[in-house]
Amino acid sequence: MVTDDRYAALEAENRSLREQLAVALARLADLEAKKTSPPRFVKANRPTREQTPRRKRAAEPNHARRREESTAVVEHPLTHCPDCGSRLGGVQVGRRRQVVDVPPPAAVVVTEHEIAKGRCSACQKWHEAPLDLDGAVVGQGRLGVRVAALVAHLRTALRLPIRSIQRYLVDLHGLRISVGEIVGLLQQVAAQGAATLTHIRDQVRRRPVVHADETRWPEAGRNGYARLLATPEGERYVERHASRASAVANDLVGEDFTGVLVTDFYGGYNDTPGGRHQRCWVHLLRDVHALGEAHPVHLENPGLGRGGQGRVDPPACCLAGGALRHGHGHGVGHGATRRRRVPCAAVAGRSSVCRAAPAWRAVGAEQVPSLSCPVMRWRGGSGTSSTSC
Repeated sequence: MVTDDRYAALEAENRSLREQLAVALARLADLEAKKTSPPRFVKANRPTREQTPRRKRAAEPNHARRREESTAVVEHPLTHCPDCGSRLGGVQVGRRRQVVDVPPPAAVVVTEHEIAKGRCSACQKWHEAPLDLDGAVVGQGRLGVRVAALVAHLRTALRLPIRSIQRYLVDLHGLRISVGEIVGLLQQVAAQGAATLTHIRDQVRRRPVVHADETRWPEAGRNGYARLLATPEGERYVERHASRASAVANDLVGEDFTGVLVTDFYGGYNDTPGGRHQRCWVHLLRDVHALGEAHPVHLENPGLGRGGQGRVDPPACCLAGGALRHGHGHGVGHGATRRRRVPCAAVAGRSSVCRAAPAWRAVGAEQVPSLSCPVMRWRGGSGTSSTSC
């Protein structure tokens, strides 16, 4: 039987727990209200698609596969009937079958150079035959340029660990070299290509249009980023840095850069040298779709003014122009990253005009373009920027 004192203690404890629960629930609700959505570069998980059976290809494109260029031809003659032994007439090629294979790995080739020397009886000096191995070895080492090129390809292009490269050389070519020799060979290759690398970088900086991007590139357990400069002419220049800051991008592009830099919306590119900056059209298109989802009323009725006063808010495609930094064009501040989420009210009333190829259509007393315009040119301030809707 519960006594009165025990009952009072349980009731007080229950009251205290209820108060604590109410405080915790209020705190949880406050945290949920302050919870922000993930940044735009974080992509949502794709829904799992139902696996459907593969459709069988039609017989027309499935009767034969593409043939490779033959490096050897083996003939299979037939002169007599295999049933009765009679001689066959009109013998010709009935069909062809290709077997694609790779040759067995070549064993390592060791070339020993014997350099002759002799003593001159007139001048009493020893002389040695000249030896020129330029183009055959890297530096003063014993490994040839083909081994160096293979090791550099396995390490940089295929991203193999050093010990995996060591095992690859042993298993396929019978070449046994130490881990330290592989590391030293890679350093020699880097030193040999330094001049060419600098030439590519300088050539990229002189181009009228340069594309820039970066991606995470950890090495030896340390975080870092590989930064890329690419041009329509075909140059590709990559540097790895520990930081993703804007100062690194400025140093990479160079202070004397006068071309147009094409990037995504990462804020580290907002203040790059040159003053001319083109945002990636794919990112702009995504922002246009996001604006359309956030403001569906403007898609349904682009001529709808605020408060029914006949004032026309710009369509979503005009807002995409605000994401471009070009001179003193439209945006919230110079190079500010917050320009990506400019609300309709922030743009209304500015001198932004969407000029489209389709015919203009009238809505009340205003003229607005169709939202399906294929090309949008935004004009504002002293700059003009273009993108695709």
